[in-house]
Amino acid sequence: MVRLHLGIQRKTLKVIKTLVALNMNMGTTDPFHTLCCHNAHGVCDKIVEASRGFDYFFTINDAHNIDDNEFKYLPSHRIRGQDDSILLTNYYNQIECPKAVLSKNTLNGVFSKHNQQIISSVKPGLIRVCGFCTTSDVMSTSLAMMDLGFTVDVRANLVSDLTEDLSDEGCGILKFLGILQ
Repeated sequence: MVRLHLGIQRKTLKVIKTLVALNMNMGTTDPFHTLCCHNAHGVCDKIVEASRGFDYFFTINDAHNIDDNEFKYLPSHRIRGQDDSILLTNYYNQIECPKAVLSKNTLNGVFSKHNQQIISSVKPGLIRVCGFCTTSDVMSTSLAMMDLGFTVDVRANLVSDLTEDLSDEGCGILKFLGILQ
């Protein structure tokens, strides 16, 4: 019996890690704004710190038109061009990996084909969703990304909602699905 050594080498494939932050807008951190999130500046600091371990960073921010459907069930907020829709540049500029700002006018950050294509173009192996409005935007975006075939996770220390309590229904769904850690 002859044994052949085929010289096959195993290559370790690098998993492309992508951090997607939702709603890094001025209105998120303004304590006088209707949709200000709890400890927003602290969470932004943690997002910047976490980004150091990622290959790509996208922030998907609200940029609404005055007549968007979302305003049928939420107060008017982050209208395109108004102060509360402006990017939190002091945090965004600290992100060192390749980054981009995308916009949305629904709760779901990947509802638009454009956002899907941009994020898909970096071929992410893992997408960590973080940011603000956990029970609505983070949840709907995470679930939509899973439906698109992405591997998704959410870390509790990288999200914030309108209240300090993250035990509501939206977070419960994310925990049940094993997405929120």
